[in-house]
Amino acid sequence: MKKFGIHTAVMVFAGALTASSFAQNVYYNGDRVTFSGDERSFVESNVTFVPFRAMSDRIGARFERSESGETIRVTWRNKIGQYRKGTNEMILEGRINKINRPARERNDVLFIPVRFFELLTGGAVSYRNNGNSGSDGGLFGGSGNNNSNNGSASVYYNGRPLSFSGNERPFRSNGTVQVPFRAMGDRLGYNTDRSSDGRTISVWKDYDRVEYVKGANYFRLNDERRSLRTSSQERDGVLFVPIEIFQALAGRDLSTSGGSGGGLFGGSGGSYNDEYSNNSQELYYDGRSVTFLGDERPIVKGSTLLVPARALASRIGASFERTDDGKRMWIRWRGREAQYDKGNIWFRINGDRQSLSTISVDRNGIVFIPVKVFQALTENRIQVR
Repeated sequence: MKKFGIHTAVMVFAGALTASSFAQNVYYNGDRVTFSGDERSFVESNVTFVPFRAMSDRIGARFERSESGETIRVTWRNKIGQYRKGTNEMILEGRINKINRPARERNDVLFIPVRFFELLTGGAVSYRNNGNSGSDGGLFGGSGNNNSNNGSASVYYNGRPLSFSGNERPFRSNGTVQVPFRAMGDRLGYNTDRSSDGRTISVWKDYDRVEYVKGANYFRLNDERRSLRTSSQERDGVLFVPIEIFQALAGRDLSTSGGSGGGLFGGSGGSYNDEYSNNSQELYYDGRSVTFLGDERPIVKGSTLLVPARALASRIGASFERTDDGKRMWIRWRGREAQYDKGNIWFRINGDRQSLSTISVDRNGIVFIPVKVFQALTENRIQVR
């Protein structure tokens, strides 16, 4: 392959657009991505197309085209997605993946199915339609309708597929995957239980326990409340629950793609070869999305979300102080104070001691602490979805 470089030439793809089109809602880490003029995204045959170069720019990826104009390469967080002219495939980390349709050209702007970016970012890029189409969209794409059944889904544990049969097969719904509660617990070797009235279910592993009430859009991991995109569903006598309920216990080992590292927190494990995974969950403060870039992106250890202490304090308007040796920190917000000592399994809110499930982490000069510290400080005005 010839050397890559960024050029202004535009590749021409055969085939005219015959289907009606409309703008889509495209998101990156929960934030709406907007395009204007000729770069507006559109839909053709239930496939959402986004402007190739502009979308790369929006997510901070490097967009490159070969000198021949035959191949495009997009680099995002050390992951490379490659696309070749006229095909409906992308090459990601040496594997060929389907992306629904070949690229399209409109008014000299090259568009690619959003699936390219969903795969590249491990779900950090997502979309949902504006109600003019039957496409479910969301993290898993697909072309189902707007009812609960938007197509089957594959589930993997430690990179190996889990098998389900009959009416227990997982399916996609409203941007997430629904899994059979009892059967999923059996496959993972977790303990499951259900209240006598059938409304409350529990699943636990070692010292971690998840509780969920049927129909709710949240669950509890130990004493931490976590939001869900959708609620449980009953189908043919089988209770299905959002996969996030099990991912809270399994972490990055449980995913909806072949490689470990996907699942609840998206991505494919990032570029780090340690026990932490990159996080692409949505963090909210008073209902507004909180985003981070570069080395400040939150990380996950086991089932615990760790956030950059100084950066998050700044986002919520709190003061942040540390001792000269960096071991102790204070975060003050609206008359409340959180005190945390690096490496401790506990912290204090206005002097009251509270426990944590894991300790802080230093990475690239940034201190990450469990999000629970901020949730306790703000009286649960910070949510993880």
